[in-house]
Amino acid sequence: MSQLFEDLKEAAEEMVAIEKGQVKPDPSRVHQTLVPNTKAIRKKTGLSQAKFAKRFGLGLRQVQQWEAGRRHPVGPLVHFLQLIDNQPEVVAKVVAEDEQLMEG
Repeated sequence: MSQLFEDLKEAAEEMVAIEKGQVKPDPSRVHQTLVPNTKAIRKKTGLSQAKFAKRFGLGLRQVQQWEAGRRHPVGPLVHFLQLIDNQPEVVAKVVAEDEQLMEG
């Protein structure tokens, strides 16, 4: 068998052992992704989903999907939501200025 197959087989066996609690995962190989709580961030602003999406230049459907847990923000959107959480007025101002430039 090929080395790739052997590596995949070993990884699958390790995964099963971890799931069964027989082995602890190697912390150096564990990757955790931060998933912001979009609903909590939005509620903190006091805005409806539609107003939140419009104010921060997001798609309404996108916000709905995040809040329902059907999708999760990834990449720069994670950081964007963190910024909204920490500085909503600053982000709203930047988004509004950007929209004005694009319209102008």
